[in-house]
Amino acid sequence: MINIRNTIEHNLLPGFSRQEMLNRWQRSQVIKPLINLIGIKLTDLHARLNGYRFVLATTEAEKQQAYQLRYQIYSEAEYMSTDSGQRAELTDQYDEISAIFLAYYHGQPIGTLRLTPLTNGSNTEDYFNIVLDQDRQHGVDIGKFAIDSRQRSQARIAGVGLVRIAYIYSVRNNIHTWLGCAPQGLLRSFRNFIPTHVLPQLPPTDKHLAHRARRAGYFKKYGAKIQPFQMIMTELDAAQGLYNLWVPLIKVSGRNLAKRLLKT
Repeated sequence: MINIRNTIEHNLLPGFSRQEMLNRWQRSQVIKPLINLIGIKLTDLHARLNGYRFVLATTEAEKQQAYQLRYQIYSEAEYMSTDSGQRAELTDQYDEISAIFLAYYHGQPIGTLRLTPLTNGSNTEDYFNIVLDQDRQHGVDIGKFAIDSRQRSQARIAGVGLVRIAYIYSVRNNIHTWLGCAPQGLLRSFRNFIPTHVLPQLPPTDKHLAHRARRAGYFKKYGAKIQPFQMIMTELDAAQGLYNLWVPLIKVSGRNLAKRLLKT
């Protein structure tokens, strides 16, 4: 049987292997921006068709939704202690200077994420004794990443959508690096989209331990698996990033569509 693909490659692409052609394509400074643009448009279309909406919180009401969602998710996961007299919202001194993002599913908030300029410190530096060798003017701390566990079937798409809108915001605002901390499992997910580097750390001081005590349940659950990391936007491979973005979205959408068809 004739292998059509090999025949086409042999005649139309003489002297180049498939991998070399892929490498040349990915290095193209013309193709990469085009792929990013296509990816943005496709994810927007996918979100609208499936009832998702991803926004930058600009009103006080939207920010309150993010604070309340954080509290709900963190308290249900027992990441922090709560009492009856405490307001049902989770906020701190960084929120006033942060960009806060929300994921909605059919009008209900199901996820949130925050980017905080590094010029005034960060949650990651509150928890970990690290030395940053970077331009703080063009860096942010990525944190308060939370998705409602009751929406597990939508969690993957919500997470991808939040990272996507945060990435677009970073590109438009000349942000070059993200600093953060997360368990190893979440780090592996991040690496599907943006190159992620684990940062070396020094022993924690009393100040770092005091901050960790405020999220005692979180650090008790994950312990040494929580690692500080840095993402560098300029290292993002647009072609590979688009592939890794759409494969999980297509799989999840296919499962959801099958479920809806079976119910009819």
